[in-house]
Amino acid sequence: GRDESINREQLRAIIHEDDRPVVDAAVEEARESGHFRAEFRVSDGNAGVRWLMAVGRDDMGHGRDTKQVQGVLLDITERHQLEDRFRQVVEASPIAKLVVEPDGRIVFANTAAELIFGHAAEQLTRMNVDALVPPSSRGHHAAHRDAYTKNVVMRRMGEQRELRGLHRDGHEIPLEIGLASIPSDHGPQVLATI
Repeated sequence: GRDESINREQLRAIIHEDDRPVVDAAVEEARESGHFRAEFRVSDGNAGVRWLMAVGRDDMGHGRDTKQVQGVLLDITERHQLEDRFRQVVEASPIAKLVVEPDGRIVFANTAAELIFGHAAEQLTRMNVDALVPPSSRGHHAAHRDAYTKNVVMRRMGEQRELRGLHRDGHEIPLEIGLASIPSDHGPQVLATI
């Protein structure tokens, strides 16, 4: 909790080179909205690299050349380390995981999901989960997905019937799937464990 002034050049000098565009974009946004928020890495001669979050506001009024932003710098290094560790655990899991938006968009896929479906994670995250369902079941799947998002409970999917997925090469794969709701900044998402 120290109150100290730091000018833009002083801050920019310690910002990690790859994160400078993020900070520059946040400064431009502050000129329009009056609010500043950015997460970035800084070089610390003793501790190596630290993650900071800057949050502030332009008290001088929007649209003018901002000379000063009032705000705080928070050290969020530990949070980033925990997030990285969690990501490593999920990636290393032999169980496939997909995170899906209520409209069916896949927003996360781990390595095990790549192996099961034959698509790279980057491809999977540009797909709708319905594309991983055989054509004969797609219409039903969309309806079941919509019903689940209205009554979210942790459960096994497709109890008392055989579930099948669609591999990239077109062959069908027998699957067992568990569903759970996970919160996000913009509403609940579905975690499918396969």
